[in-house]
Amino acid sequence: MKTKKIFALALAMVLVTVNCVFAVNTPETCNTIATLNINKVLTPSDGVYPDVDSFEFTLTPVSYTLAEDGQIVEDANATYMPAGGTITVDNLQVVGDQKEGTAQKTLDFSGKKIGVYTYSLQEVAGDVTGVTYDDTLYYVNVYVINQVDENNTPTGATTISNITAWRGTNMSDEALKGMQQDTTGLVTADEDGKIANSTDGTISYPFENSYETSAEISLTKFVKGNYANTNQLFEFDVTLDGGVAGDGTYDVEYKNAEGVVTAGLNGNPATITTGEATTINLKHGENMVIKELPASTEYTITENQEATYSATYTADGEEAVAPSTATGEATLGQNLTATGKLSDNGMNHGVLSNEVVEFTNTKEYTAPTGIILNVLPFVCGIVVIGAVYMIVTKKKQED
Repeated sequence: MKTKKIFALALAMVLVTVNCVFAVNTPETCNTIATLNINKVLTPSDGVYPDVDSFEFTLTPVSYTLAEDGQIVEDANATYMPAGGTITVDNLQVVGDQKEGTAQKTLDFSGKKIGVYTYSLQEVAGDVTGVTYDDTLYYVNVYVINQVDENNTPTGATTISNITAWRGTNMSDEALKGMQQDTTGLVTADEDGKIANSTDGTISYPFENSYETSAEISLTKFVKGNYANTNQLFEFDVTLDGGVAGDGTYDVEYKNAEGVVTAGLNGNPATITTGEATTINLKHGENMVIKELPASTEYTITENQEATYSATYTADGEEAVAPSTATGEATLGQNLTATGKLSDNGMNHGVLSNEVVEFTNTKEYTAPTGIILNVLPFVCGIVVIGAVYMIVTKKKQED
């Protein structure tokens, strides 16, 4: 009797572990490979992408649930499960107004017992400034059942009947109720959180990331020349266009000539709103910084020149990889305008480079040394005449 039980047990083990390769009369639909697709989407808020093009995901075994005589047996150590691992999506390509990429992971369930194999799938949060990583937790459930022929008779092989994905909550125990009813088939639960259902051994998981970066516009005033007045105020008209990021109001920070942050410097406003011309007054060495502007911001800065000054400006992202560089020069009294766009400045270590604008006004005065040669004859003549007059006058007095 004991021998018969051992034989029966051994036969049962063979029947549930034989895979499709060794099955007799196995239908063509037999499949023991589960394919998981990672679909990555990266959407920039203002048309600029970060310096990262690779994203990682972890697939971790959670549990194996065996359907056997209507009983649920949990294997907390996932002993019977194919290994998970790291999945990498790289080489994202621009598609429309976003970047997209895919990666694939296959799990081989050849020779595995029937039941539900559960994995967790999650994106690894990176440290790229401005990137919002997708923190969705998916539970991947792979259902392995007995393969049957056209007469609904087990063939001795196993096959993947279904793959489901649950967002946030593992519902494999609900799905398993269907397997307890009929181990040759599968009835899946349709609960909140299930995002997909596959019968061909392939399923896709969406991960969506966004990227938002910002930068600053710095404006500094300089004067030079032997007649330049370092205490003189110079007037600027500053206009911003938010671009695809839209309208907004942004804080402005001021520093005096000693580099000390000074609120309300020269009575200047604390904010600047896109689409509105704002007047700013600065003296020599003073600085204005418009903070946390979206990458799509375009700017126009016009200095209303004093008639006695000539002027130049430079606009150049100091650390830019591919800077938007502009230089300009104005003659005496002519207004000078600097323009640019933050997104043209390129990235530096994953951060959009700032725009640095400097206006320099020059006032020189040269003493008219050449005038001495022109008036010298007249001066000499006057001296001679004066001398003659004095001599004549003195002689008359002596007479």
